[in-house]
Amino acid sequence: MAKSFFLLAFFLGANCSYADDISTAMCKNYVPAVWAIAKPMRDIGIPIETAQEHVYKMGIEDKNIRLYLRSLVEDVYKNPDATSRYIDSGHAVEDCVKQSRGF
Repeated sequence: MAKSFFLLAFFLGANCSYADDISTAMCKNYVPAVWAIAKPMRDIGIPIETAQEHVYKMGIEDKNIRLYLRSLVEDVYKNPDATSRYIDSGHAVEDCVKQSRGF
């Protein structure tokens, strides 16, 4: 039994990429969520303040991530097409992580 558990752990460890740190994991989850909230709100004419308030209601404890996501809402409202490309390219998550870590 122990031998098969060890082999399973070795197999899974050998085939898994490194795990994301907490900032990366949070940004990977919250960036698309903010897009999914802000874009439809913008499209139907809901004020930007309401969309930004939803970021605070997400319960994100990291102040830097909250501030980044709030600015992302502003970007969605200003230019949704460019913001969509920015998110799809992965740069939004990278910038979110940089904002959270401070580097």
